[in-house]
Amino acid sequence: MLLPYANANLTGNVAGVRGQAWRSGLGDVRFRIAANLLGGPALTPEEFAQRSPNTILGASLSVVAPTGQYQSARIINVGSNRWAFKPELGLSQPVGNWFVEGAAAVWVFTDNTDFFGGKRRSQAPLAVFQWHGGYTWRPGLWIAADVTYLTGGRTSINGVQNHDLQSSTRYGITLSVPLAAQWSTKLAWSRGLSTRIGGNFQTVAVALQYGWFDR
Repeated sequence: MLLPYANANLTGNVAGVRGQAWRSGLGDVRFRIAANLLGGPALTPEEFAQRSPNTILGASLSVVAPTGQYQSARIINVGSNRWAFKPELGLSQPVGNWFVEGAAAVWVFTDNTDFFGGKRRSQAPLAVFQWHGGYTWRPGLWIAADVTYLTGGRTSINGVQNHDLQSSTRYGITLSVPLAAQWSTKLAWSRGLSTRIGGNFQTVAVALQYGWFDR
């Protein structure tokens, strides 16, 4: 479960007119559930330490609920005033100390029936594909190269299509480093390779992770 908070100063052009806005508030709450369909069975700590990596096929479902701050008089909002669903399938294949992974998903959106003064805003499905390849030196210490491609997501207002069909490719690197027993940190960097419509940005992320087993 994820509950985001946004605080931003925005500038840009709307219908050729330059404007400025400030938005602050809670975003749409997100839920995600995932399960393995093949491989990766539940193990005791002793079994897990002696396991040999194998092929894993998994599935997940992400849901975004329209709980965030929203006012139809504003063209830009923290919340989206619609539901969104993303079913996803992922496959992980170890090759010695190397690993390759791939995932395919599609975002499906309900309509925002109160968009900017009572209009109906619709969005077509948005397909997302990810590929990862990397190397593991020892448990917790690994590096991976990442590529993401997304396409689709064209919007329409009251049935009139906009010229905003998305097509973007991003790439990045992720490094995981163990710090102490059960603690590790993960560093990630990504940027856009090509963007037809949609955000083209660079990200840097740092995460602190803790792993545990049931006693």
